[in-house]
Amino acid sequence: MGLLFQALNLFYSGGIPILSGYLKAKAVTKIWIISYLLFLPGINILMAKFARKYYYLLFFIGILLFALTGYRTTTIVIILSAFITLYYTRTFSRNLKWIYLTIFIFGLAGIGLLVGYVSVKSIEWQQWNLNPLELFFYRAGYTLTVFDKLIGLQGATNGTLSYYSIMGFFESADPRVIVGNVVLGYKHSSTSTIFGPALLDFGTWALALQMFILGLVLKLMHLIQKQKKGIFTAFYAVILAQTLVWIETGPTDLVVWIFYFISIGLILYAFLNHDEYREYEFHEEKS
Repeated sequence: MGLLFQALNLFYSGGIPILSGYLKAKAVTKIWIISYLLFLPGINILMAKFARKYYYLLFFIGILLFALTGYRTTTIVIILSAFITLYYTRTFSRNLKWIYLTIFIFGLAGIGLLVGYVSVKSIEWQQWNLNPLELFFYRAGYTLTVFDKLIGLQGATNGTLSYYSIMGFFESADPRVIVGNVVLGYKHSSTSTIFGPALLDFGTWALALQMFILGLVLKLMHLIQKQKKGIFTAFYAVILAQTLVWIETGPTDLVVWIFYFISIGLILYAFLNHDEYREYEFHEEKS
């Protein structure tokens, strides 16, 4: 269903968004959000629970369809989350793990550079003379520059970013554009690191609370998924991959917070059914 919705999203966009800045700007629609909500956890659950080779075909189709929108972050999250899922649910020798890890790192870096470069070069109203590697370092420098300027503006948005991170789905507002307006003084989608939005909204106390919640949920999911596997590993992989991407982009995505809320629900379910699970595990070992 996720792949179907994304295919429909590309069809209704009127072209290939990665090849046009105008189409890319319109590619993140409500249909896109629904497709991502369905596909990302879906493919990870299938990979976590079943060792069937044709799921890898669905995985690669998903990479292609989402890469065509021109947004490298979603493509990277799909690849990274699947790798984490397979890492925790498949048994490999130590040497083989290092081989796969090396291939994964170079493959992820290559795809990220390629998608980012092609989409930037296709923006009609901009001219870029940077190669893919230079563009990567430029984006990192730009993000850190935004964060540096933002530190002196703590509390400037008074919760606006948090509001539109949740309500932007209904009001078609981009919190990163608000960051650009407030920090740089002009309308531009700007990333500000994982620390930026909380500081800009409420200051250091909000940042401390945010990082505590993220760390707590990730740690609890990590501990639970090591025992229960399956859907727990899948959602741990999803939120871990998304949080790693947040290091640059910042936590302003409703879809990612939805994955966090689902993970909190899974944590509560695991704790409420802890005794039942332990009894089941005991009988399994005894048999």
